[in-house]
Amino acid sequence: MQTLIQDLQYGIRMLIRKPGFTAVAVVTLALGIGANTMIFSVVNAVLLSPLPCPDPARLVRIGESHPQYKANFTYASFLDLGGETESLENIAASRFWSDNLTDGGEPEQVSSMRVSANFFPALSVAPQLGRTFLAEEDQPGRDNVVVISHALWQRRYGGDEKLIGKTIKVSGIDRTVIGVMPRGFQSGFLFPGQYDLWVPLLAGGSLRDNRRSHLLAVIARLKPGATITQAQAELTTVMNRIEAQNPGVDDPDLGVNGRSDATRVARALVRSRLCAFDRLRKRSQSTARALGGARKRDGDTTCSWGKPMAHRSPVADRERAARAGGRCSRVAAGGLGR
Repeated sequence: MQTLIQDLQYGIRMLIRKPGFTAVAVVTLALGIGANTMIFSVVNAVLLSPLPCPDPARLVRIGESHPQYKANFTYASFLDLGGETESLENIAASRFWSDNLTDGGEPEQVSSMRVSANFFPALSVAPQLGRTFLAEEDQPGRDNVVVISHALWQRRYGGDEKLIGKTIKVSGIDRTVIGVMPRGFQSGFLFPGQYDLWVPLLAGGSLRDNRRSHLLAVIARLKPGATITQAQAELTTVMNRIEAQNPGVDDPDLGVNGRSDATRVARALVRSRLCAFDRLRKRSQSTARALGGARKRDGDTTCSWGKPMAHRSPVADRERAARAGGRCSRVAAGGLGR
């Protein structure tokens, strides 16, 4: 034990004497730990953790394809598409938003979503308390309702089960809380992020007939026995009809993404994190080269970057010094001489 303590003291003293080498070593260790943590988090999200909805193989995303780009849906196209086709059911739309809560305690800004009434049925997720939206709550004057996340329910309202039916102020509008989603529920695989509340999506005003503003992420579920090919054929027919009824609009086409959106976003997350890690690695290498050059300019040849410093045990140094009949010098023993 005494030997271990002496070695640790020696190592600490050497690190203090070489601050440049110490900084590079710490950065390298930090990058290694961060990379391992990142890889595990991605593997956990993609391979180990369940997808955020039941039967994800039937969940598809629908988008508009144009000659030079792909885009989300417009309000008008979504309304023309309707709630279901022969192959698809619970066709739902959503868009991300931001709201301010000003009831009761401190004002709080939260991430939110505007969703159509069949958004939660499309995900096949039921609330922990209360209910989700009814079809008629997509209409003006009936939309003053809100569903909140479990995290917001616990954080701001103390998990009060009597909150259902009460009114909270959301961005200056009084909305009745009708439901609380289960713990861990995430709808952010459509628009990545964590959301705390959901309110009805209204297609009113000028946006109702707007075919240029591609704001909506649209999802649906394949009906039992239906295939992606059948759904694509039906959507092509629907879009041809929409184009015929709206001449002069860009030539769009409806496509179906048969891969789970959660997997798509997880893969995008892998790419983004690997790119971020690569940038950090290159930055670390640049820092290391700069520190190494500074040490060489100062005449310090004891340890240079890229040439590991040989380990010298203070006990071994003392033994060699004793055999030579001398005392352990301050430099050789790292300041542990008697």
